[in-house]
Amino acid sequence: MYNQDANYVHSVAPIGTEVTIVSSQATDLYYVVQPGDTLYGIAQKLGVSYDALLIENSITDPNMIYVSQKLHILR
Repeated sequence: MYNQDANYVHSVAPIGTEVTIVSSQATDLYYVVQPGDTLYGIAQKLGVSYDALLIENSITDPNMIYVSQKLHILR
């Protein structure tokens, strides 16, 4: 028996192709800004890139975060 759709979905990547495996159990992580927090401090505390934190949360002015703001954290 041959299933062309399954063959397409499970095709083989050429040698040398970088492949990223994403866990099926991945969940979104969020951080709620606390008094005194800075984006730089949050990035250091959580072990994430400062730039990624800015981009992921569409922050154009890093000085304009507020207490109780919910930030999406990429892992």
